Amino acid sequence: MEFTLEKKEWDYYTDQLSGLPNRFALLEYIKLHSRLNIFVVNIDNFNNINNAYGYVVGDEILTELAKRLQLLKPKNAKLFRFDGDNLYLLSMIFLTFVS
Repeated sequence: MEFTLEKKEWDYYTDQLSGLPNRFALLEYIKLHSRLNIFVVNIDNFNNINNAYGYVVGDEILTELAKRLQLLKPKNAKLFRFDGDNLYLLSMIFLTFVS
């Protein structure tokens, strides 16, 4: 989001665990931008980590993943935490992949 948010609005648009913009911010961002690349990052069977090691460890893994993706993402891309183990990376510059 490019505008400044008051505390109540910031809480509404921010995931409390990762500090990333959340699903509400994602939906607003999509409404404002008509052409986007959308990449979904999902950890398969993440509930197995929570079940084996507990939610504290699972939360630490999600937080660390969010930090690393923030560092590695292109400058023009924006990272969101949609829910659970689903992160969305949105970019307005179209990427081409060469195989």
